[in-house]
Amino acid sequence: MTELQGIQKQARIRYILAFIFAIVCLALLIFASWRMYTVFMTFKMFPEKWGQWLLTGLAGLCFFLGIFVLLPNIKTMGKLIWGVLCLIFTVILLFGSVYLPSIRSRIEIMFTDVPTEGELEVAFFERADTEHEIDPNTGEAVIHIEDYKDKTFMILPGLDKENEDYALLFVSKAMDIEKDAIRTLPMNDLWEAIEAFYNGTADVLVINASYIPVIKNVTEYANFEQQTRRVYSVKQKIQLINKNTKENITKEPFTVYIGGNDRNGEISLEGRTDVNLIVTVNPVTKQVLIGTMPRDSWVPNPAVAHLRDKLTHMGIYGIQNTINALQEIYDTDIDYFIMLNFDTFMTIIDRIGGVTINNPYGFKANSIKEYHGYFEEGEITLSTGGMALAYVRERYNLPGGDFDRNMHQQIVLKALIEKLTSLEMVTKFDQILAALQGQFATTLSMDEIYAICQMQLDDLAKWNITTYSVQGGFGWETCASTGSSLELSVVYPNQDQIDTLKRMIVDVKEGRVPSKE
Repeated sequence: MTELQGIQKQARIRYILAFIFAIVCLALLIFASWRMYTVFMTFKMFPEKWGQWLLTGLAGLCFFLGIFVLLPNIKTMGKLIWGVLCLIFTVILLFGSVYLPSIRSRIEIMFTDVPTEGELEVAFFERADTEHEIDPNTGEAVIHIEDYKDKTFMILPGLDKENEDYALLFVSKAMDIEKDAIRTLPMNDLWEAIEAFYNGTADVLVINASYIPVIKNVTEYANFEQQTRRVYSVKQKIQLINKNTKENITKEPFTVYIGGNDRNGEISLEGRTDVNLIVTVNPVTKQVLIGTMPRDSWVPNPAVAHLRDKLTHMGIYGIQNTINALQEIYDTDIDYFIMLNFDTFMTIIDRIGGVTINNPYGFKANSIKEYHGYFEEGEITLSTGGMALAYVRERYNLPGGDFDRNMHQQIVLKALIEKLTSLEMVTKFDQILAALQGQFATTLSMDEIYAICQMQLDDLAKWNITTYSVQGGFGWETCASTGSSLELSVVYPNQDQIDTLKRMIVDVKEGRVPSKE
C-alpha cells in the first residue's frame, strides 16, 4: 500500500467515524425533541396549538440538521460540526424537559390544600397568678383539670353558646361530674367578662380561641396571654368551607373572594381580614369587576344571629362566615376564594425588587414595625415588602381613612400586576416561584387554574377591568362579636353604592359592560 493510499484510507475511516458520530447525535436530538414535546404536552396550562407549533419547530430543526448530517458531499469536519450542533440542541432540550416539570411542581405548591373540615378550639383560662404546685423539673405549674370541680367557670353564651356547651360537656367528663354540676357564670359582653375575670369574679374564663387576637388588639388587654394561663382546651371538627365548582370555568361567569388576613406565618382560614375583594369574572366577554368594601363596614354577622359587626370580624368564625356575609350583602353566589396574608404580600414585593407607583398625596406611615416613614407625593418606589405593606395598611394618617387605604391597595395591586407581566420578570421567574411555596390557599382546583391560563395563552385577549369601592360614613358602634360595653370605630357602608355594585355584578355575569352610573 502506497503512502497516498494509506492517507486516503485514514481519511475514509475519519469520515466514517464522523458520520457515525453525526448519526448518533442526530438520533439523540430526535429522542430529545420527542421527549421535550411529550413533557410540554403534559402542561395543561398550554394551548394545544402551542404543542403543534412546538412539534413543527422541533421536526423542522431535526430535518434541517439531518440534511447536513446525511448529505454525502459534506466533508469530515462538516459532519463533526453538524453532529456537535445536534448534540448542543440535544442537551438544551433534555435540560428543558427536566426543568419544565420542576416549574409545574413549583406552581402547584404555591397553593396549599384547603380542607373542607378544620378544628375549632374553645380555651379555658385562669389568671396567671393562680397558685399551683410547681414541677421541680420543668418549673411549670402542675395542673389537673379534675381539681377544678369546685371552680366557677365564666361563659359567654350570647357569643358562642353551641361551642361552649360542647366544651363544657367535654370537660365535665374529664372531671368525672355531670355537666349541670359545673358552676357557671354567664356573661353577655366580652369586655365586661374579661374585666370581671381579671377582678376575680370567676376562676376560669371559657372562650373561643379565635377571640384572642381581638382581645389583644384592645390596649387594656394587650397582655392577655401574659396575664392568664391556659389550663385546658377542647377542639372539635367543624366544616370550614362549602366548595363550589363550575362545569367549565372558561365558559361560565364566576365570582372569587380574595381575602387578606392580618396574620403572619402559615395561611389561616380564620382571623380578621384586612383585605376583602369581590372579583366577578366573565371569561366569555373578558370582563372583570373588582369590588371592595372597608374592613370596618358595619354589616350583619351570620354567625351571631345576623347582629351587626365589623366585616373584618366575620373571619373570627372562619372564612365561610365572611363569604356568607358578603353573599348576603351583594345577593350573589361566591364560587371560590383565594386567601393570603402579610407574609405572602411582602415576599412577592421583595422577590421582584419592589414596585414603582404614583402616590396621589404625601403621608406619614406608622402602621407596622417594619417601616415608619413618610411617603412623598408623586412617583415613588416601594422597594421592600415591609415598605409596601406599610403603604397599603396605613389608614389613620390618611385624609380618607379606610377608603384611601382601599385606594392604595388598588394602586399597588395594579403596579404589581404590571411588573409581574413585564419582560424584566423573566429572569426572576424561578426565584418568584420558589419564594411563593405555600403562600396561597384557594378552592380553585389546579385543573381550573390551568384552564384559565390555557384560555388566556390561547387567545391572548385583552381584559376590561373595572373597579368599584363602596364607601360610607364613620361612627362608633358596639359589635356583635365583642359585646355591648365597648364601642368600636365602624364604617356605615353607603347602601346606594352597595346596590350599584350589586347591579354591576349582575351586568358582568349577564355579559354586559358594567356601568358605575
